[in-house]
Amino acid sequence: MLSTANITMQFGPKPLFENISVKFGEGNRYGLIGANGCGKSTFMKILGGDLEPSAGNVALEPNVRLGKLRQDQFAYEDVRVLDVVMMGHTEMWAAMTERDAIYANPEATDDDYMLASAQARERQAAANARAKERVAELQDFVRRFSANKSKARQATSRAKQIDKIKIEEFKPSSRQNPFIRFEFEKKLHNVAVVAEEITKKYERTIFQNFNLSVQPGERIAIIGENGAGKTTLLRSLLGALPLDHGTVKWSENANVGYMPQDTYEEFPNDITLMDWIDQYRKDGDDETMVRGTLGRLLFSSDDIKKSVKVLSGGEKGRMIWGKLMLGRHNVLLMDEPTNHMDMESIESLQIALEQFEGTLIFVSHDREFVSGLANRIIEVKTDGTLFDFGGNYEEFLTSQGQE
Repeated sequence: MLSTANITMQFGPKPLFENISVKFGEGNRYGLIGANGCGKSTFMKILGGDLEPSAGNVALEPNVRLGKLRQDQFAYEDVRVLDVVMMGHTEMWAAMTERDAIYANPEATDDDYMLASAQARERQAAANARAKERVAELQDFVRRFSANKSKARQATSRAKQIDKIKIEEFKPSSRQNPFIRFEFEKKLHNVAVVAEEITKKYERTIFQNFNLSVQPGERIAIIGENGAGKTTLLRSLLGALPLDHGTVKWSENANVGYMPQDTYEEFPNDITLMDWIDQYRKDGDDETMVRGTLGRLLFSSDDIKKSVKVLSGGEKGRMIWGKLMLGRHNVLLMDEPTNHMDMESIESLQIALEQFEGTLIFVSHDREFVSGLANRIIEVKTDGTLFDFGGNYEEFLTSQGQE
């Protein structure tokens, strides 16, 4: 149905992957897994025809239609929902586009780990444990009765059973954990931020007359259904969105760092990783320190010469972490910081935020991540109300009659 022949992709001196030949059969479901930056998105773009490989080719059988769901969930943020759906019908969308162009012309001229992987490893580990336990039982029987004439036959039978039991060995993982540490220069002693009677409306009310006081060291998770307004609340607190009513006032000593959900606008220019991170260097930070920060985030000496334009979603996220590390912020605002991240990166981020002694306000749909960090919960509801709960996630669920 879909096949590749000797696909190779190379950006710098080192190939991202090479000589990949694979055939995707009809009716099967394939999962593509790997660490951040290993080339998953690049390979998918090549399969979808969005990117030309350095060598090799992709073949699609006749009469096969290829559909694509790209990684960038914000690509159609400014497009009507109906129009996005209509784009799936190529001929109709082309006709509509041509029609709109004609109407707009007064002269009427022509004119995108894994959990499934992790679960599989857990199942295999459990199977190995059972197998080892069974082997131990059989070996004990053989030791006890192999010299006993009446039991010798049974001992021989059990020895043969031992030979048949297979214990799968796990290959050592090639994955690495980034080293993340968020430090700050000035400590907050009083209230970090106060929001008074804040209101934000679009076609509906997102929140109205909401009051919030955040103490230094609090770790607040903003949760809620998709589209409820979690990002709107976070950006309103940041000051990136104008309020319809009310005020937000940060402490004079607050040094706020922000990680957006959509990292696209953070990388507008075609510059190297080193040049990008260098923009956020503070006085006294030498090049060795900046390079060391990138190295701790798993970017090699070859990687830092690459353009930020070829970074994967997970790599862009790690670059934002590097920016925040250099910023030495005593307040961190993070919008879905685990998006596009592999398990090792999520684990490292959670450890770093657990050790962070500053103030944290974050949006996340990851229940485990929220459970491990938050000591206060703000639930954004679709009816325009906010529920501010002073406790951790488990206590919040209990208060709502959930488990």
